[in-house]
Amino acid sequence: MPPVAATVSDRDKAEFMRQIIEESEYQSRAESAVKGKKKEQILSLPEVIQMAIVNNYEMKIARIEPEVKQREVEAEWAEFSPRLELGVSLSQSNDPQNAQELAATGGNPADILNGQPRIFYDDRWEGEFGLRGRTPIGLEYGLVFQGSALENTTNQSSTLSLFSPEFETFAGVTLNQPLLRNLGFDAQLKNVRVARVNRAIAVAELKERVSSNLAQLLDAYYSYLASWEEWQARQSGIAMSEKVREQQLDQVERGVLSMAEVAQVEIELSENRREAFEARNRATAAKLALLKLILNEFDAMDPESFVPVDRLDGEIPSYKVEELVRWAMVNRPDYQRAMEVAKRENLEIKYQENQSLPRLDLEGSFGYNGLDRGFGDSVDRAVDRQGEQWKVGVKFSMPIGPNPNIDKARAARLRKEQALLNIKDVETSIHLDIHFALEQMEVSKKRLQSARKMLQSAETLLTSQQDQVERGTANVDDVARVYVAYVQAKAEHARALGEVRRAVAQVWMSSGLMLHETKVTIESY
Repeated sequence: MPPVAATVSDRDKAEFMRQIIEESEYQSRAESAVKGKKKEQILSLPEVIQMAIVNNYEMKIARIEPEVKQREVEAEWAEFSPRLELGVSLSQSNDPQNAQELAATGGNPADILNGQPRIFYDDRWEGEFGLRGRTPIGLEYGLVFQGSALENTTNQSSTLSLFSPEFETFAGVTLNQPLLRNLGFDAQLKNVRVARVNRAIAVAELKERVSSNLAQLLDAYYSYLASWEEWQARQSGIAMSEKVREQQLDQVERGVLSMAEVAQVEIELSENRREAFEARNRATAAKLALLKLILNEFDAMDPESFVPVDRLDGEIPSYKVEELVRWAMVNRPDYQRAMEVAKRENLEIKYQENQSLPRLDLEGSFGYNGLDRGFGDSVDRAVDRQGEQWKVGVKFSMPIGPNPNIDKARAARLRKEQALLNIKDVETSIHLDIHFALEQMEVSKKRLQSARKMLQSAETLLTSQQDQVERGTANVDDVARVYVAYVQAKAEHARALGEVRRAVAQVWMSSGLMLHETKVTIESY
């Protein structure tokens, strides 16, 4: 029996097939244009990344932490800033004196009235103004100015008194330099250095969080793009089956075909629709995962229809294990964090070792005193070096029992050992993650090669069937079946491309290349 298409003399078979294929390829796009009153936004990968950086709440939260740690660094440095001290006090007392106190303050028996002790009156005003601070080697310094006004029973009544009230002034310098405990940068700058390390850890954690979110973003975007392309291919398959069904129904009306022969196309149409629905569901799920990563609460209240603009096909990079490992040892965030934790424990060891030493401080002060009837006059006397005052000495102290800082130093050494073991663990993970990611990438590339061969074969077979239709040796049904296989090949090719792109993203993640490849920069503070 000759092919049915050969009996259809009122149609140009080749042109008919071209029309069917063209309409099936672009029908979904045309339908979108008809429905196009719905707002759509075309998304490229760089735009998706930018939206995620701006809107993703996890990234927003993570970006704050390094700033917090930077403020802590500045706060620790501020501990070495000079501080201004000002104090003023006024005191008054009426003190009954015993015999010794009476003699010491120039009293005499006549001051004892009716067997009652003399009441010693003392009115005292004191003020102090100073600049104090501490240096990064432990030296504590003070530039001190003190003034007082004294009015009491002695300077009011004694013949030896020059002034009443008496104004005294002292101007000088005080110094305290640790010689053992608290001496040097390791002791004094420990908090600053730890704060810096914590800032570096926060930056590493930010990089890790951003890289992780970018990995999710790429996975969602490539999944959406692959599902979208598969859905478009399935739509063209449905359009093809519907066109063939219409043509066959026309042939049934003309008595060329029976309804039984149309049933096969109906089955194929139902299967194509099922596969298209599944592809659309996958695209919808992938789009939802993507939108959760790139929208804020205001955008999510009225989400637009997002359409991916990138194509999955393109150059697929190749990598060498050695190069990826070297890069990861420098740039992978969890390795950077592990190194910083070890550095922090090393700082703690040095500090606790210093704190376990005895305390031996060198103390000294030097200044000038002035005494006169007025405050300004007493200041002039101090400037003129009316009276000189100095002091020098040492102070020593150490615990008699167990020294707690020795145990703290031991605990810090154990934590450092843990940190070094953690570094080794991360190094092992780096090697395994990179090898596994590259292996997955190679598997995905082989799947893609197979899908490409299948697509090329389907395209060749479709072209051959079209040629046979033109020669009258094949019918539309044969081309329709081949076109269904072609659609399947296109769908498989889209899925394989998406898998390769996701595998490449995993290579970036495992080697610390994610930020570099996506051109995202993290401020290092």
